[in-house]
Amino acid sequence: MNSYEKKIINALEAAGFLKEAEVEDIKIRLKNVEGSLEGVLQEGKKVRPEDILAIKGKIGNLLVYQAKDLSAISPDLLGNIPEEAAQQYKIVPLERIGRVLKVGMVNPEDYRARDAIRFIAIGSDVEPELYVISNETFQKILGKYRTFRTQIKEALVELERELKEEKKPAATTRMPEEIVREAPIIKMVAVILKH
Repeated sequence: MNSYEKKIINALEAAGFLKEAEVEDIKIRLKNVEGSLEGVLQEGKKVRPEDILAIKGKIGNLLVYQAKDLSAISPDLLGNIPEEAAQQYKIVPLERIGRVLKVGMVNPEDYRARDAIRFIAIGSDVEPELYVISNETFQKILGKYRTFRTQIKEALVELERELKEEKKPAATTRMPEEIVREAPIIKMVAVILKH
């Protein structure tokens, strides 16, 4: 158990969400069990996820991001933070409005993550706005990276199959409807090259 997790447990106890005996049980479980503090706290409905998130926000002095609909998280948005950085630092893009990039952090006290966000922001010319998120929200958004990667692989396989099946005429002899039909493939290749 790290110092951040201790702060969360102590704050939950001070706020009356946990009793002293439960705190000791949680500490023992965290030593013996792989998994996140949030997972252990939610087992047996000891503490509601929104209460854990509120405490994390208070400790980190950050706004809380309540994930309701993650369908707005597009491949373009995910491109603002590389998947490797997201995994390593437990940070994910939440929304981008103009130059402002809302970034979710599982652990707002992780200064390596904050440094990574600053580095990414400088390279992309965005202003990061930090939010605390639950581990569950982080995992769901991280899963979108995998979905995106799978879609790209499928598009490439389909493109390769199509190229093998037909010989393409020169670009000057192509029919307009053929160009329109191939537009989604061209867009997918553009997305791949962009990332």
